Amino acid sequence: MIAYLAPLRQTDPLAGVHGRAIAFSLLALSPLFHAFNCRSARASIFKLRPVLPLTLVGAVVVSAGIHLTAVVVPALRPVFRTFPMSGSEWMILLALSASIIPVIELLKLGDRLLGRT
Repeated sequence: MIAYLAPLRQTDPLAGVHGRAIAFSLLALSPLFHAFNCRSARASIFKLRPVLPLTLVGAVVVSAGIHLTAVVVPALRPVFRTFPMSGSEWMILLALSASIIPVIELLKLGDRLLGRT
């Protein structure tokens, strides 16, 4: 909801369209961040070695690049119904996308403290 409502400005007649485009990007980028959490159901990503496996980083970079192409290339914007985003919109998008990492880390910590599998 934050991604959808973030671009809402009283003077922006396309605020709903922009919100939908940011939500689209969030749905594309947040699983890429979540992939780092999925390496282990219990262990913290900071305890796993290597912390940043090159194959996973490469896959995330390629996937993010494909999505960024859909957002940045003007000829593709009508196809994916995206628009050029401001720096603050990119910051909101990246913060929301990356927020999955600490949330899952806290859930894993809770599971470890409670002795769950």
